[in-house]
Amino acid sequence: MLDGINFGDGEIFHNILQYFDLDVSLEKQDSLLGEDLLSVLYMEGKFIIDVGWYGSENGRFIVTVGEDSAEESHDLYTLKESIIRAVDRVHVLMKEPEPKIDYRMVFSTPERAPDKLDHLLGEVMVEWEREESQVTVRMLEEAERTWNLRLPNELRNIVLNCNGGIPIPCFYKNGRGSGSHIESLLSFNVSDEDNVHKKLSTYSFPERMIPIENSGRRMLCLDYRENEAEPGVVLVTFSDRSSNAQIEEEEKIAPSFLDFLARMYFHVNWSEEVSKGDYPWLIQQLEEVEKEWGIILPLHYKKLVIRSNGGEPEYRRFFHEIGGDMVESLLRVGKEKDEKSVIEVYEKHFKDTLYYPFALCESGRILCLDYHERKEHPPVVLWDGESDRFYEVKDTFSHWLDYLQS
Repeated sequence: MLDGINFGDGEIFHNILQYFDLDVSLEKQDSLLGEDLLSVLYMEGKFIIDVGWYGSENGRFIVTVGEDSAEESHDLYTLKESIIRAVDRVHVLMKEPEPKIDYRMVFSTPERAPDKLDHLLGEVMVEWEREESQVTVRMLEEAERTWNLRLPNELRNIVLNCNGGIPIPCFYKNGRGSGSHIESLLSFNVSDEDNVHKKLSTYSFPERMIPIENSGRRMLCLDYRENEAEPGVVLVTFSDRSSNAQIEEEEKIAPSFLDFLARMYFHVNWSEEVSKGDYPWLIQQLEEVEKEWGIILPLHYKKLVIRSNGGEPEYRRFFHEIGGDMVESLLRVGKEKDEKSVIEVYEKHFKDTLYYPFALCESGRILCLDYHERKEHPPVVLWDGESDRFYEVKDTFSHWLDYLQS
């Protein structure tokens, strides 16, 4: 079945497909069918090809390359062709550069922000990646004239710098208090396949409501009905995805778009919860580090340390330029020196450099912030002590934190 397929450096798991015979009908081999027919891992799992059979009598094979693409097949010959295309796709992905942050917004903590730590630090940051297409000021102004409203300045800046982008962090609390996430903002460019204008013409939205995000039949919207100068953010759920679908549910999420941004959070929980009474002390310790080093620590790193100094993540796996690794714990910030403190690890391995160690890995490697090129928003690198080499991980700390996996 798999003869002639060159998986290259892929590591093969769950190879049930090896028992299939191309010259025998699928019906005579149905006892072998299942959802785990083949898995091929590249770069220690950074890229994965999965093959499975889904359904019963009218089932089909599905070949996926991570979350990037999926193909369906109904017979073994077309399945083999799909697997060959998946291998080609993985090799293309392996050569592509890592996605970079396209836009970063830092703003003063809104008065209504629910997180007390945001008020202590005085700032909130959201980064955006994967711009879909360019949008001009003129295009936005034309849309505003058509809708007879003014978009929030924060949203205008996002659209102009990263139209259709993905926020980091991407989770928010819905009206029931449970977590939801944004896959991406809707594009404001009418030329894109999925855009705000198309949604407005397809679905029956109430007047003065503009969709800004789409997750199937659930959409985040700007709601101008109560306040035209400062629209709130609501989550509407349609009965289905058809053009005549009706709104089944409407949940208030935030009183303004800025308040909505301030409520976004990362999905990974960390242990070693710090007492809120220690927050001011840790803030002081971090400020002393910044002053001594002449750097600015990432805002999301500071928030993480203040909440979970030395903590361990719920999800540990991350990937770098040559493979994967697992986070063991954050290094502790403070005056005390031990094998798991920032100061001890720095003096032992990185003295007189601008590598700031922040976490230990289960492999013994160390994650660092690299301040050699800039004093703010440093990239994350991984140091391997055996080879004394540094490997690229992510272009910002927030990016790394957002990509932690189970």
